[in-house]
Amino acid sequence: MKYIMLFCLGVWISCNLERIEEGTSVGGLGAKFSVKLGGGKDDMAHDILVTKNGAYLITGESESFVTSNKQAYLVKIDVNGKFLKEKAYGGAFSDEAHSALETSDGGFIICGSYGRSNGRSDVYILRVNSDLDTLWTKVVGSVDSTERGVGVVLFNDTSFVLGYTSQPPTGSNTVIINARYSINGKLLSTNRIFKVESVYLYRMKKTVDNKIVFIGGISTNDYCSYILKCKEDGSYQWEQNFCTGSNFIPGYGVTEMNNGDLILAGSTLLNNDSHNFNLAAYNDIGGNLWNYNWGGANADELWSIVKSNDNEIVVAGYTQSFSAMPEVYISKRRLSDRSKIWENHFSNITVNLQDMKATKDGGYIIVAEENSFIGNSEILVFKMDSQGNYQ
Repeated sequence: MKYIMLFCLGVWISCNLERIEEGTSVGGLGAKFSVKLGGGKDDMAHDILVTKNGAYLITGESESFVTSNKQAYLVKIDVNGKFLKEKAYGGAFSDEAHSALETSDGGFIICGSYGRSNGRSDVYILRVNSDLDTLWTKVVGSVDSTERGVGVVLFNDTSFVLGYTSQPPTGSNTVIINARYSINGKLLSTNRIFKVESVYLYRMKKTVDNKIVFIGGISTNDYCSYILKCKEDGSYQWEQNFCTGSNFIPGYGVTEMNNGDLILAGSTLLNNDSHNFNLAAYNDIGGNLWNYNWGGANADELWSIVKSNDNEIVVAGYTQSFSAMPEVYISKRRLSDRSKIWENHFSNITVNLQDMKATKDGGYIIVAEENSFIGNSEILVFKMDSQGNYQ
């Protein structure tokens, strides 16, 4: 393995930010709003973080700062959706920011992917201050494999754990790696979990008992949802696959309930054109508790799930079952039987949801990608109240 420490400044160019016409905003904590972020080229989001002061940090990738390829992209907005700061980071090839955590000093640690000239990628780690100025960066990987950063979780004020995957140039096996670093970027320890299958991880989460959970998909005979729980030191604890006879069941989001149960959100393929929303629940030792799916006649997928203040579940994704175009979908469901408490779907543009978080006022914030067939993709952010309304 190679470990290269890079000290550099993030590249910064101002991009355009505008309100979506149908959006509304009411000042103060609890504001509902919709904003559009990005410049003149393709801009995409992967994650949204609610900061300690109630602001929001979006991580993703952007082509609006360079003449070719793309760079890792960060943008901050305040509690009312007002633009604060944006920056892009990276090298000569395609780079991405996948996930972020907030440090005790109000700065952030970001993980993602750093492109190489051979088309592969390394893990990209950045530490920035509250103004998004670069403090340090690190690129971790090896020449003959592809590394991808999945997430970062903070365990105390002095260290964090980076989760990433490594895949060789041939074969289907995947190595899942938990690497603990000091807050200043020094590698402290590494744990590797070897899989003979191909695994693609979407999210990483720290549980209440200080364990680490990954969720995603695994290629066995079919493509199944996958959950892996690791100990605090990053070593293996348990894993489970979820398949129902469908040949495509990814897991995109995970939340932890008050009793420690973990619930995965994703989709299940019904046929070539139709997916259903899908949930699968596990207890804290890996026992499967239940699974549940619902949806309409077309493509329905969940990309995120959070626990509500009253210990029910709120899910978000996209749906084509209410109109001909993909819309943002959000629904609150009863934990006891998964029945609907409320649901909303909205947007008059083609949208794919990427992430959702609960906000400090009891509402929810969604980051999505606008897919334009006549222009460039832009980042959309919807701040909703406790009933899933943003207008």
